[in-house]
Amino acid sequence: MKTLAGRLVPIHFVAMMLSIFNMIIVPIVAGLFANRILYGGARWTKRPWALIAISAGCFALAFAAARPGPGSGARYQDSGADWSWDSS
Repeated sequence: MKTLAGRLVPIHFVAMMLSIFNMIIVPIVAGLFANRILYGGARWTKRPWALIAISAGCFALAFAAARPGPGSGARYQDSGADWSWDSS
C-alpha cells in the first residue's frame, strides 16, 4: 500500500485483523456473556457470593494478564519496531 508521500507502508494483515478482533469483537462478546450471567434471571445470580466470586475471578484474570512474562526483566517488552525517520 502506498501513502500520499509515495512511500511503501508495510501492512501485516493477520496482525491487523487480530488487533481489530481484540479491540472490537472480544469486548462485545464479553459484555453479552456478562449480561446473560448477571441479568439472565437464574437463581444463583441473586446470591451475593456469586457476585463476589465473579469479581474475584475477573481481578485474578486481570492480574495474570497484566504482569510481565517470566524473565522479561522489564515492565514493557520492546516490540522491535524501528521508529526512526531515516530513509536508509
